[in-house]
This record gives sequence, structure tokens and C-alpha cells, in this order.
Amino acid sequence: MYELTPREFANYAKGRVNIMRAQERMEWERTRWLGFISFKAAGAKIRSPKDLMLLDHERPTNEDKSKRLEAIKRKFPKQIDG
Repeated sequence: MYELTPREFANYAKGRVNIMRAQERMEWERTRWLGFISFKAAGAKIRSPKDLMLLDHERPTNEDKSKRLEAIKRKFPKQIDG
């Protein structure tokens, strides 16, 4: 019987978690897609599935928000700083 080293076990566990997250993400995207199709069939004015709901992996992080804010401040310094 083969025994795993701690590093091999950690790599296996990390890979397994990544697989589970990817499967969950696919399930949520499939559910959102079905909801989108249902709303479109009912005549709703929705342009994309993202209009229904943003999933966690699609939401901007705080780092993304701060980078965007810095770019806006550089572009419009007088309007932002007063």
C-alpha cells in the first residue's frame, strides 16, 4: 500500500476542493441559465443571465474596487477631491 507524504496529501486535498468548487460553480451557472430562459419565455426584458444574479466568483473584490476608484481619481482629480 502506498502512503502519501504530507505534501502529496495537501496537494490531493487542494485539488479535490478545487474540483468541488468548479462543480458547484457549474451547477449555479446552469440554474441561473434555466432561470434566464424561463424569464425570457415569460416576456421579461432581461438581456443576459447576469442581469438576474451575479455569482460570487463574478463579483468584484475590494481590490478591484479600489483599483477602479484610483483610476477614476487620476482621470478626474478636481471633481473627486473638491
